[in-house]
Amino acid sequence: VYYILIMSSNQTIPAEETCGTIQRTYHVADKGGVVGTTHVRSSKWDVRQIIYEAFLPEGYPDSVSDDYLHYQVFDSIQALCSSFTGTLSTKAILMGVGVGNAQATSTAAITQWIIRDGSGMIGRILFAWTQGSNLDNNAKTWRFMADILNDVAMTLEIMVSSFPTLFLPLVCTGSILKSIVGMAGGATRAALTQHQAKRGNIADVSAKDGTQETALVLVGMLLSLVLTPLIGDSQFMTWLFFCLFTFLHLLSNYLAVRGVRMNKFNRERFNLAFKAFSVSGRVPSPSDIADAERTFVFDLWDPIVLGVSLSEIVAAGATSKDISHVLSAISNDKYAIWLHGSKILIIIHARCSGNDTMRAYFHGLLKLRRSPDADSFSASAKSFELFVKSATAAGWNCTEHLLGPKEWRVTPQLGSTSKKPKTT
Repeated sequence: VYYILIMSSNQTIPAEETCGTIQRTYHVADKGGVVGTTHVRSSKWDVRQIIYEAFLPEGYPDSVSDDYLHYQVFDSIQALCSSFTGTLSTKAILMGVGVGNAQATSTAAITQWIIRDGSGMIGRILFAWTQGSNLDNNAKTWRFMADILNDVAMTLEIMVSSFPTLFLPLVCTGSILKSIVGMAGGATRAALTQHQAKRGNIADVSAKDGTQETALVLVGMLLSLVLTPLIGDSQFMTWLFFCLFTFLHLLSNYLAVRGVRMNKFNRERFNLAFKAFSVSGRVPSPSDIADAERTFVFDLWDPIVLGVSLSEIVAAGATSKDISHVLSAISNDKYAIWLHGSKILIIIHARCSGNDTMRAYFHGLLKLRRSPDADSFSASAKSFELFVKSATAAGWNCTEHLLGPKEWRVTPQLGSTSKKPKTT
């Protein structure tokens, strides 16, 4: 830690600057000049400072979110555990393709490896197609889910040594799961990095996360070199160590994810905040909501549908007069609501901002709960304004959201007239 201390003057400039662990306070010298000096480190090789600079983002802890250290500690533990269990699964696969077996052929091994990798590539494409847009909205869920699937995949790979006749189905299934892990883990890691980079230093936070993971993988490799000879070819010892490290892997992942306090609303967090606001008139802090939100969020059906196409309300029975009312509402309020059975369909303007989308979802929740404010756009807007004021004071980001609307956007052209085609 650096400290600035000027002993030659008792007049202090009312300013202090910091850069992570470096702090400076400026004083006025006797002759009127502004002076600032830094104490030299007591040792040229300050180990603590070297670790800070090599493994932590510049400006830490001020440049990252408050939950950064908690998450990184448990994320590091899970990376270490995963490195070792990965060694055990790789060993099982190598034995399955014929390493150490004089009767195995290189052609058969290559063919099995190609089929395994091909299965994983197909799984990656299908997963990105079906779940790609959901990864940002529920990053904590998919981050934990990715590690669960990773452990399932490695379990299947280790089973190869016990069921050699099922080698191909086991490794192909494991490859598909690992491809999902790579896709979900990478995408959610990007979302968490964006959350942690408080000053927009996304590249630095991401780079230092990679540095931390690399160092831990090296430690995991050293651990594998020590433990693998002790395990040998014993199935009992293999499963014992695998179960132990898998348990630690999942536990550390759970603690890491539960410690994240994201300050952007997704549907889960918005619903919890809305319920609290409806009761007390106050929005809880991101920390309070994080303690209450579910770890696994897989809502297969949501009554509120954001960003629907006009064709959906036409299919729901809307007439041309209804469409005119909808377009008028969109022009004035940037969104319109259409009730269809138990569903609340929300049509969004092409120039709808993030705050407007949140206001539309808030109005949808009022409709869902049959609040008196739901019958008027103005009453809903006033209630939402109070909600935003309380949420901002509690530390929420109310300019961006993770509500996951569909991408249909409407541009009303109320002033245009359509000409009927001439008939002959």
